[in-house]
Amino acid sequence: DFLMVLRKHLTSAELVEFRKPFSERIVECVFKTAVPSRELETMSLVLELLPNAPNIILLDAERRVMSSFLPLTPQHGIGEYEIYRMPSSGEKIDLERIADENVPELEAFTSAENPQAWLISNVAGLGPVFAGEIIHRLKRSGRSLTDEIRALIGQVRATSRSAWIYTERPLGHVLESNDLRALGKAILSPVELESLERTHSSRMFANIVEAARFLFDELEARTLL
Repeated sequence: DFLMVLRKHLTSAELVEFRKPFSERIVECVFKTAVPSRELETMSLVLELLPNAPNIILLDAERRVMSSFLPLTPQHGIGEYEIYRMPSSGEKIDLERIADENVPELEAFTSAENPQAWLISNVAGLGPVFAGEIIHRLKRSGRSLTDEIRALIGQVRATSRSAWIYTERPLGHVLESNDLRALGKAILSPVELESLERTHSSRMFANIVEAARFLFDELEARTLL
């Protein structure tokens, strides 16, 4: 049924905008449709790339939920035909908030037994790689946690002029030996990761799109073979 709804509304539609909330694994594609109805002249397809609750949701011009591939989770706090809201991240601190204001909740970091685990558990959008990078930079710079997070956010938001793929062994060797397991564990980053300098090999690319295309093309081709 969901595929039929997509075919009905997005046939001949034109992709006009692409959005991604900074600290969420959610991608939104906005389409201009061929439908004359005002409520349907633009539509959004929301891809929720969440490990435990992936979904695809179609919204009308007023951002009301028209259809979804899977049922909406309770974390959304909405029902069908209601205005879309991203699933709640609970008590986690949003990265956008850290970027824009002082966050008193970050003070608890100083007493954490495992600083990296604390960041992953308490800051929305931070996984092991970037949490580890922040801890590594903190030890070197002596700056505050807020300053280090803001510096990393600034780097990630900047126009992509380079990108890196990190592998536990040299990338050329991984490809030559067709080691899919090692290739699947590769880390793609829009910023240089100081924390991986001693443990990983790296290859630099002109920008994040080129690096992503290379990595996923190699993964797809070798998986098919």
